[in-house]
Amino acid sequence: MKAHPILERLILAFTTTLPHLVRSVPRTRNKAVTALLSFVCLVAIAAGTYADFLKAVGQRESSMKADAHNPYGYVGLFQMGESALVDAGYYKADGTGKNDWTGAWTGKNGVTSLEQFKSDPQAQIAAITAYHQKVLGYVQSLGLERYVGQTVGGVLITESGLIAGSHLVGAGNMAKFLNSGGTIVPKDANHTAITEYIAKFGGYEISKTAPSVAAVTNGSATGGVNVDALTTNPPGAGNGSHASPGPGVRQLLSDVPTDYMSPAEAYYNNTGHSQGEIDRLIKGALGALLMAWLSWSVVGSWRMYTQGALTAMDLFTDQRRALTIVAFACLVMFA
Repeated sequence: MKAHPILERLILAFTTTLPHLVRSVPRTRNKAVTALLSFVCLVAIAAGTYADFLKAVGQRESSMKADAHNPYGYVGLFQMGESALVDAGYYKADGTGKNDWTGAWTGKNGVTSLEQFKSDPQAQIAAITAYHQKVLGYVQSLGLERYVGQTVGGVLITESGLIAGSHLVGAGNMAKFLNSGGTIVPKDANHTAITEYIAKFGGYEISKTAPSVAAVTNGSATGGVNVDALTTNPPGAGNGSHASPGPGVRQLLSDVPTDYMSPAEAYYNNTGHSQGEIDRLIKGALGALLMAWLSWSVVGSWRMYTQGALTAMDLFTDQRRALTIVAFACLVMFA
């Protein structure tokens, strides 16, 4: 994927000025530069956290009701069915192909019954997190992550969008959509197009670690979600957690204006760029800045060592400090 023009110019500027920096900047300024870079890395932002993503999904699926149980057997905050909970490791397949909950629970995280699961929102958050990782595995096995950052069928592809679209119609249908260049647009049983979920749930972070109930409850569900696009509640059949039509979310969100536009969509409409694109641009720029600084620090220290201005111990200390700062900054930006 071609780098953003601004990022290309930034990288070019660093690569052309690095030799001059090494020769001209005194070692005594390292601490100030280090402090500045660390501060810049700490302010790196993302379009939406994983807790925000779960808040958005929970609002659409159940209005954030942990004990929700719809007529088609889907339960909890995220309206998970048997197949999703099998993938998440909480439930043993009972062979009926229905959400009748006649099978046995695995006991994962202490959950041994349907009622216990419905009464434990933290267990539900842990289950959907495990399920998302399973879906992500399907996506990766099909090589679909190569589309992240590209626009297909008029929608920007993000990791959270891949998970949401696969949740809707299955990873196989997601592959059909992407590999066709957007000419094949799968829909669920309620005729909800995969492009709607990709767009409306795009731009959020995905994490292997389940957030707390408080983090999800207090999350912001405006990252990439537009209420109007989601006219039905559970997605259709496939590898996703739903397999049957259900009640529409309009009856759950009747107080939301029909002309509602999320801040993310308003930002895109006014700038032509999604918040996810800006997030990647900022992180890419900071990554280039870090690599340039690391190169400058390593080359400068080695140069002073060869000139006798540094001892071997000083050289080792400088290199260790530089690597520690870069590792910490990368952890802050990309963890």
